[in-house]
Amino acid sequence: MDIISSILELPKQCRQAWREALTVDLPQDWDIKNIVICGMGGSALGAHTLQVSGSVKVPMVINNNYFLPSFASEESLVVLASYSGNTEEVLSCAKDAIEKGCKIIGITSGGKLAERLNSNNIHAYIFDPKFNSTKQPRMGIGYNIFGVSAIFHNLGLFNGNDTEDVVENAINILEDNLEQIKSDAQDIAKKLTGKFPVIFASDYLVGNAHIFANQLNETAKSFSAYYSLPEANHHLLEGLKHPKIPAVAIFLGKHYPERILERFKITQEILEKNGWEVLSWSTDQEDQFTQSIQTLLFSSLVTAYLGLEYDEDTISISTVDYFKAKLG
Repeated sequence: MDIISSILELPKQCRQAWREALTVDLPQDWDIKNIVICGMGGSALGAHTLQVSGSVKVPMVINNNYFLPSFASEESLVVLASYSGNTEEVLSCAKDAIEKGCKIIGITSGGKLAERLNSNNIHAYIFDPKFNSTKQPRMGIGYNIFGVSAIFHNLGLFNGNDTEDVVENAINILEDNLEQIKSDAQDIAKKLTGKFPVIFASDYLVGNAHIFANQLNETAKSFSAYYSLPEANHHLLEGLKHPKIPAVAIFLGKHYPERILERFKITQEILEKNGWEVLSWSTDQEDQFTQSIQTLLFSSLVTAYLGLEYDEDTISISTVDYFKAKLG
């Protein structure tokens, strides 16, 4: 099984999920005051890309827990996201959401979640992950991102009226730039080998930084961390002296406000003074959603190539599987 080929199917996942999820029949009279997206691991990663500043009309939180936050109510939209459909935390949240009378939508490929959604006549996008040969949720993020995007669009939860054009354009641009992103990822992966990668981003790409760190753990079997600016400037810079480690910072994005760009510049100066290598990557596209999707492909490929550099099994997650088995 070729992990690179599977990752390069991301545009096909995106197009399949977008077009299929648009056909899900949803109520048009829901009064939604807030959104809670429930998901764990790879099933939650897609939600992070939707936390683009100002893109969603109502407050939205990502819930990585067994129970919904205390504010969840009949006015909350709860999105239950589980690639396999068997994630115990999400199944627990499903029970909680039903008991609280929340508005519920599920996104899954099947499993117990699909059974519960169907038996309770709950709206859902149940997809066939035909463009994810690895069968790993983190390699099927396109289904989650574009499934949720289509549902939000149908419910009128996005600001602006051009969502369909933005999404179709983002997928087309992604297809056009596959080879360049692939080449960039190979280059960055070689520079990360044997070093501690730390991802930095701001605003609408912070979700991508989170995804990148997660993928480094699961795919490259590499310890990693991520930070957001300006927050990191208020504490991290004093913690660079000890211990001395071979660290590499990866700056994501370049289309930020001038004040944020100045922060990145000074942060780089301080990191380099402390012996860090600083790398950066960004797409030339200015649309935030398009940037996020291209960055997602880039991070997926970097972590796969890094795992191959380490001669690791980049697909299996044996330690996580062991943990789940022990937990029962």
